[in-house]
Amino acid sequence: MGDALLAYDWPGNVRELEHVLERAAVLCEGDRIGIADLPAYIQQAAPVSGEAVGQGDFADKPLQSVEKEWILETLRKQAWNRTKTAEALGFTRRTLFNKMKKYGIKPIPK
Repeated sequence: MGDALLAYDWPGNVRELEHVLERAAVLCEGDRIGIADLPAYIQQAAPVSGEAVGQGDFADKPLQSVEKEWILETLRKQAWNRTKTAEALGFTRRTLFNKMKKYGIKPIPK
């Protein structure tokens, strides 16, 4: 499942991710979200491979943990520029600052 989540481009950014995971959590029939619980367009994004899903597997992680990782990854990609990171995530700067505080993410000193 993690491969599918990582392979998808996420044009809706973190909000789309939140909606997909919330939907999957509601619709899954067990206590774990699987690839079958994701929308077909995300399932199709998964690379075809015989390899096991690695550290990108989100099945055992709560939504807040996934969101924190998503924010950290985006901060790194944006060289810790919080304005660009907020834009990339579809957040306001204030929302990004609040989430960073909530998750204990400290800006890298310059």
